[in-house]
Amino acid sequence: MITSHNPGAAASALSPWRRAIALSTVALLLVGCSDSTSPVQRDLVGTWALVSVDGIAAPAGTLTWIITPTTISANSDNGDCIEVGTYTVSGNRVTSRTTSLSGPGCGGEVDDVFSFTVTVSGETLTATVTDPELGSATFVFRKI
Repeated sequence: MITSHNPGAAASALSPWRRAIALSTVALLLVGCSDSTSPVQRDLVGTWALVSVDGIAAPAGTLTWIITPTTISANSDNGDCIEVGTYTVSGNRVTSRTTSLSGPGCGGEVDDVFSFTVTVSGETLTATVTDPELGSATFVFRKI
């Protein structure tokens, strides 16, 4: 997860889902989605390109989230890492559990759990991740 407020550290760590989401996508009680879809969950579905981390512009093509009603796939656009997980939504909190990893840049493990708050406004998704060890970061994505 990117939690550093050091712009250089954040920019250099954007490729792997683990670093970019290790804060953004932290105790999971339920995995999977219920039959009903909350308004926030409906708003999450789509393909999202990372625009910035903590207000610092991300290089074009750094990270893409593909969110279905039941899964989140985080793909570094250079092929360095693809991380897939299931998720639940409670209010504006998303909790994800990693189900698969592929690529040399993946720093996480299967069954890792991530939690973040999310807001969706039009074509903009903002995810704020907080981790006791890594700190916090705010990720802004645009729907593509």
